[in-house]
Amino acid sequence: MTRRKFQGDRAYQPAPRECAMLLLKLIEVKQQETGKEVTRTRLSESTLRRLWCRGRLPADFVQEVQEWLLMAGWVLFFAGSTYALIRAHAVHAWMRISSKRLAEEIADVQRGQFDFTDLEPFLLFNIETTHEGDDSE
Repeated sequence: MTRRKFQGDRAYQPAPRECAMLLLKLIEVKQQETGKEVTRTRLSESTLRRLWCRGRLPADFVQEVQEWLLMAGWVLFFAGSTYALIRAHAVHAWMRISSKRLAEEIADVQRGQFDFTDLEPFLLFNIETTHEGDDSE
């Protein structure tokens, strides 16, 4: 059961903009505790629900928070069983892959002539969920 937060004599749930600010404040506190810059982290859904005073996290709500975080230079995304937050500038250093490498395959797909059978093993990758639940830090 989720405890309600009260503002005066009524329940209050922060707006997406306010939720983004709360998450950024949490990052700042973590940086102060460790003395290290945080450029990436993971957060459980329960941590975000508690931080944002929510019983659930509807996709449209999370999307609005993501927009505010992006303006602040952060990218929030769902990674299978947890949320991840990374500095946007860190992504710019990653290797880039162009679809030109699959030009022939794409042409076959567009013509309805591509056999996807050989690609099935790509979908068999299992994501390990080692630490489900609440974050320990």
